[in-house]
Amino acid sequence: PVRVIEWADVLVKVEAIMEYQGSTAIVQYEANRFGTEVRMNIRLINGLKDRMVKLMLPLGFRAEAYRGKTMFGINDLDMTGVETVSQEYVWAQNHRQALSVFKTGCYGGHFKDNALALTLLRGAAYCAHPIEDRRILPPDRFSERMDQGVRLFSFVLKASATAERVAAMERESQVHQQPCQIVCYFPGGDGREQKPLMTIDHPAVSVSALRKWGDGCMVRLFNGLEEDVHCILVSEV
Repeated sequence: PVRVIEWADVLVKVEAIMEYQGSTAIVQYEANRFGTEVRMNIRLINGLKDRMVKLMLPLGFRAEAYRGKTMFGINDLDMTGVETVSQEYVWAQNHRQALSVFKTGCYGGHFKDNALALTLLRGAAYCAHPIEDRRILPPDRFSERMDQGVRLFSFVLKASATAERVAAMERESQVHQQPCQIVCYFPGGDGREQKPLMTIDHPAVSVSALRKWGDGCMVRLFNGLEEDVHCILVSEV
C-alpha cells in the first residue's frame, strides 16, 4: 500500500510498505513544499540470506558523471555497475543539472543504466567466504548472519542546476550529517542573543577542526570544490 499520511502547509509525507520473501520495508517520503528537498526514511526488517539489498534511484536526466565524497576530497566513481564506496554524499550530474543524495549509515553503491543504487545491507554469513563447491556452513544448526533484523536508514535527495548543487553540497551535508546536540544549558534570562562561534561566507567551505593554539585557536577548513575559493571567516566570541 501507498498512502498519504501527512498533508500540511509545509510538509507532505507519503508512506509505502513493501514486502519480499518475508522481509519488509516501510519507506516514508517527506517533501518540503518550499524547495526541492525530499527525505526518505527507511525501516527495513530483513530476513534474507545471501542477498544484497539496494535502494534504486533511476534518474530523470542523462548523467555524464557520478561522484562521491571521500576523506577531504572528491572521487570520480565508476558508472558501469562496479561497487564503490563514498562518505556522506554522492551525486550524479550533466552540464545542466545534478541530483545529490546525502546518506546516513550507508557507504557502498553502484551506478549503471542511468540509475543510482545505494547498498543498504547484505545477508551474508560471518566467516563464510565461498571456496569452490565446498560446504561452508553446517546445515544442522543455526548460523548467525550479518545485517538481519531491523535496520534504519535516512537519505536526503536534492536537485538543482549543476553549479548551484556542487557549491552547496558540503554545507548541506554538515546540516544533515551533524545535527544539533542537546545540551544542559541555563541562559541568564537577560534576553541577550547568543551569537554563533564563527561564520563562513562561502557555502562550499566547512570547518573540519577547531582547537586551542597558544593564545588563540587553529581552524582547519575544507573546500568542497575542485577550484580555489576565497572565503571570510568571522568570529564574534
